[in-house]
Amino acid sequence: MNTSCRARPDESECLLDVLAAAERKAFANISRRIAYPNGSVLFRAGEGARGVLLLRRGKVKLSASGTGGEIAHRVAGPGEVLGLSEALADTPYGVTAEVISPSQADFVERKDFLGFLHRHPETCFKVVEVLSLKLSAAQEHMRVFGPRRPASGNLMQLLLTS
Repeated sequence: MNTSCRARPDESECLLDVLAAAERKAFANISRRIAYPNGSVLFRAGEGARGVLLLRRGKVKLSASGTGGEIAHRVAGPGEVLGLSEALADTPYGVTAEVISPSQADFVERKDFLGFLHRHPETCFKVVEVLSLKLSAAQEHMRVFGPRRPASGNLMQLLLTS
């Protein structure tokens, strides 16, 4: 079972590799591990954020509904924290998270996660980094796929940056 972020060097949303042993233990004490079969929905866009999920194994498709139907946002893998910004801001989930391969995740309720961050302020800096990187990636995505570029240009840019 791979739960290391080092196996996903392109992934900015990993927390496990930077937590000290005491923080990992504290996180384990407030989480509960849940197995999810293929096709399970972890949360839906628009639902109130109940907490965060640290994906330990498997893959989860993140998608949103658009005018043309479902728009796949990306696929999350082991080591990623799902629902992070929504749990922190106490806002509804912005995407739907659906399991696309049998998965395990550690679920932490919102209030417990916030308490964990208060007790472990050094983890807050990693969370800020994660959210900053997500914002930068979203801004780059908007730049690359902006309305001024024809679809063929978007496809070419995507292929060049992949």
